[in-house]
Amino acid sequence: MAAVTRRNDRVSHVLALSLLGCLASSTTLAAAEPAASTALQTRYALDIPAQSLESALQAVALTVNGKVLYRPELLSGKHVAGLQGDFTIDEAMGLLLAGTDLTYEFTSSAVVLIRQKNVATSSTTNGPLRLAQTTNYEADGSIDEIVVTAKRKFRPEVSNAASKFELPIIETPQALTVLSSEFLSIARLNDTAGLVAYVPGVELLGIGDGTQANLVARGFDVNRERSFRINGLSADSEVDLDYFAMDRVEIVRGPASSLYGEADYGATLNRVLKRPSRVFAANVSAEVGSYDFRRLQADVQGPLGSGDVVSGRAVAAVQDASTFIDSTQDDRVLFAPSLLLDFENTQVLLQGYYQQLDGITSDGFPLLYDGTAYSLPRLPRDRNYGADAFKIDSKNSFLFAGVDHALSDSLKLSLNAGYSRINMNNVTGVMFGANTAGDTALSPFNERKTKEDLSFDASVEKSLTMGGREQRLLVSADHRSNESFSPRVDVYSSMPANVFVDGPLRGTPQPTHVTGEFFSSKQYFSGVSFMAHLKPTDRLSMLLGMRYSAIETSVRNYAFGGRTNVTINDSTDHDWVPRAALIFALADHHNVYASYSEGIIFNQTLLRLDGTSVNPEKGTQYEVGFKGELAERRVMYSAAAFRIERSDSASRLARPPGLPPAYFNVGEQIHQGVELELIGEPVPGLNLVANYAYLDVDVKSSADPMEVGQRPPASPENAYSVFVTYEMLEGPLRSLTFGGGVVGRSSREVDSVGSFALPSYTRVDLRASYNISDALLLELNVQNLLNERIYTSQYGGADFGIAYAYPTTTSARLSYKW
Repeated sequence: MAAVTRRNDRVSHVLALSLLGCLASSTTLAAAEPAASTALQTRYALDIPAQSLESALQAVALTVNGKVLYRPELLSGKHVAGLQGDFTIDEAMGLLLAGTDLTYEFTSSAVVLIRQKNVATSSTTNGPLRLAQTTNYEADGSIDEIVVTAKRKFRPEVSNAASKFELPIIETPQALTVLSSEFLSIARLNDTAGLVAYVPGVELLGIGDGTQANLVARGFDVNRERSFRINGLSADSEVDLDYFAMDRVEIVRGPASSLYGEADYGATLNRVLKRPSRVFAANVSAEVGSYDFRRLQADVQGPLGSGDVVSGRAVAAVQDASTFIDSTQDDRVLFAPSLLLDFENTQVLLQGYYQQLDGITSDGFPLLYDGTAYSLPRLPRDRNYGADAFKIDSKNSFLFAGVDHALSDSLKLSLNAGYSRINMNNVTGVMFGANTAGDTALSPFNERKTKEDLSFDASVEKSLTMGGREQRLLVSADHRSNESFSPRVDVYSSMPANVFVDGPLRGTPQPTHVTGEFFSSKQYFSGVSFMAHLKPTDRLSMLLGMRYSAIETSVRNYAFGGRTNVTINDSTDHDWVPRAALIFALADHHNVYASYSEGIIFNQTLLRLDGTSVNPEKGTQYEVGFKGELAERRVMYSAAAFRIERSDSASRLARPPGLPPAYFNVGEQIHQGVELELIGEPVPGLNLVANYAYLDVDVKSSADPMEVGQRPPASPENAYSVFVTYEMLEGPLRSLTFGGGVVGRSSREVDSVGSFALPSYTRVDLRASYNISDALLLELNVQNLLNERIYTSQYGGADFGIAYAYPTTTSARLSYKW
């Protein structure tokens, strides 16, 4: 998506009016020339990610409210690496067209005309031309429709996360949410737990032991190893990453197995790291807030050396913070460097991500149980239901290398590789089970874990013209190795505790462990995907795909009772996964689609009580929807209705702490619902992100009869959120921005057997900002203004892990940019 901002609103409006005038009459043209000439000297802030050249030109036109004229066939199959920084129109066009066979010139009215190099202007106007922000511009100068749009602060444009083709989101036949780094910053969303509040159909199950976000999407668990990705590659996210390093976050809802192999039915989450720009830019900010929150962060980018071949970027943050829970801590160190080498037909991108998380955590409390029913105790939110010795020590690293090479204007080769590593040493524990008097037991354990993930992906994309329309074909192959190694999990003797007694418990748990476990798993994934994006008619397009996936697994467990070198599972499996979709243009910028997709989960590392793997499972999704643009294309809307049928699925048994996890095959489930989303700028200065989701779940059969007819945990029937900001564009308060968010959820079950439902809630957040100068920005945020009591179920169980979300918190951030 081209997240574009306008640096000088007044000059942009003058430019837009002058350009419209030049197209209307020569008299108006002459009057507009001085204004256009002035506008050409103006510098505009651009943030354009890698995408098709045509989409990038549209983004520039939207930024400056200007006009770019071109013949569509000249741009077919051409892509750009992206553009970030402050540019004049002249500079932006030169950088976007660099390395192509195209050049540009300005008409007397500052319309940008794209043409082939060494070809006279007159020869480029002998056929139909396309005008950015309009339908068609014919050689005789007639214009069917002119659309002048304002800046799009939150509005996404293009993504390949749901198809591997760079497609406009309104032409993508699957529910897809793309949130820009600007939105994440303005809404103060630094992690997955906060982000999903503004994604329809995706919910936070809990934050586990404080190191990661556990998600549920469309009623299905989202497995981090399968469905969390960085730059499109598998990247185990045991630790919740800091999103300051992300350019955008893409959430594909529904199965994505035809693209990635094993993938959850509910959603796939892709984080795209910030990449360098050839123009120098820097931003430094300091933030303070409630509960001793302190954070410094910086983002610096620009050219390296005297040429324009090499550019670099460095993103860094340091956080020192307590939390609202007594004796807890959330300290982070983030560093994400990147290097871009841009040659004539080849781009090489090198990126890194390192995060260290140190803290002290509390895993919540159990519900009270009287022998027949559960009840929710009303407890102080700041109480630590753990021990002051509990800690988080986690380090997460990710390395990425990507090469994009244009073999020709219509043939593109991409090679990507990624390596992630996680080191954890956590001492934590849970209160397990409580009677009505609050008597319970605190069960501590020490977990040491190392995870490594190595991924490779290669793809070739071919564009060709048939019937006067562009057809696109893509073949990709990938391989991934994943290894998880737990040298020790020590489970200590339980300590008596009471949920109504002040905590935390003092002192370190007894060092003599009751049981010990060594766990090792290795998995190898490989696959080949075939994708086609075809346009049989001007209004009808098709997305067809097929993937072959294979998996090899080895799991060993030095386990309870002194067993040694016990091979639990050595197995292989494979399968084909198809997808198909039709997209029909009801009108310009308004599309309807219908799609069929399958998902597959092999589940070879999920073991039954007897040590054997649960069965592989498959699911089928049928989805129909509408996507389009409103308010002169400033606002994008989407509406999706889906039905997911899954059978023989795997579910985790609720077991006391200290026992190894065990799973079973659930049976048949049907999940269906509706999701609505609106994002963009309805009127100049007003930006919004709004969504609503309705979910119905029917568990028809299950290995556990108590699950039949129940809803999955953390899956409300109704969920909605709205985030709105309004910027004063004129007057003495110009650049003052204010707004906030409202997040609402209906009641949510704590487990899959209907033991108890957490109450509904509505959370209200406020924010305001003011540009003290062109470079200095002050922001104020208030989260949970009404101090609503919000509960989560950390692990999907009633006997442990019930926790509070944040009470009212405030923060202030001061940013300076160059």
